[in-house]
Amino acid sequence: MGGLYKEFLFVATIKRDDFGTTQAGIPVDIYTLQTKTMSAKILTRGCAFYEVIVPDRHGNLANVCSNMKSLADYENRRTFFGAFVGRFANRIANATFVLEGNTYTLAKNPSGHAIHGGPGGFDTVIWKVERAEANDQEAVLELSRCSPDGEEGYPGNLDVRVIYT
Repeated sequence: MGGLYKEFLFVATIKRDDFGTTQAGIPVDIYTLQTKTMSAKILTRGCAFYEVIVPDRHGNLANVCSNMKSLADYENRRTFFGAFVGRFANRIANATFVLEGNTYTLAKNPSGHAIHGGPGGFDTVIWKVERAEANDQEAVLELSRCSPDGEEGYPGNLDVRVIYT
């Protein structure tokens, strides 16, 4: 009876921990969202999944997410593991596009194309935590950022919100 009672009372939780400080001196947090059946860790840098633990078909828990070991690894090697990459996920040939008659030139990679939002894409910035809360059924983490007009060559301001539940 004790195990069943304990399971019945389980509530979702959310917890914030320090993940490190960027080379520019900006703190990065890692949030753990936990429910009865799974957990996920999200970094404020890149709004990235760091870890996702779920049961397999036999009920064994396993991390199904690739990650780097440290913040320095994320800053020194761009892998895009679990991150929001930018305004455009993939390549734009010759790093240019035309919109409403205007030609826009984007940040180029060494091959001369734009890839995943550019070198300063969404995966490299620290996202703002708007909400971090849990109740008896779910944990919620909401992050946001404003990509200003001209960032990486893209036109217009873009307000982005991501909600993990």
